[in-house]
Amino acid sequence: MLTRLRGEIYLFFGAFLFAFNGIISKIVLLDEISAWRLTQIRTGGAFLLLFSFYIIFRRNELKPTKQELPWLLLFGIVGVTLVQALYFVALSRMYVGIAAQLRLGVLGSLRLYYFLHSQSGTFQLTRSLMK
Repeated sequence: MLTRLRGEIYLFFGAFLFAFNGIISKIVLLDEISAWRLTQIRTGGAFLLLFSFYIIFRRNELKPTKQELPWLLLFGIVGVTLVQALYFVALSRMYVGIAAQLRLGVLGSLRLYYFLHSQSGTFQLTRSLMK
């Protein structure tokens, strides 16, 4: 029974955690912790947790090539840290629902940018849209 519903359970659990995150973050930001400090705590904690998991259980997967390393650093700085920081800045200034929608828009834009620019190494789709 649970194996058939595994996807639905994960979907519900993820949606619950996403909603819970916004509410708790708003409460913490109201207690005079800055958005940048909350970003440091969140991204630093996630890094330590994931890094320790990979060091213990999947050490052989932690070997990026020299070509992958700049992209990983760029993704870590822009794709994770700045999105989180700007989400917390928006959350400190507006309602949770509006800030969450803005964050989803940013993430969707990043995914669309990657999709448009990863098609066979050229900008074919982007060029065709600009004509």
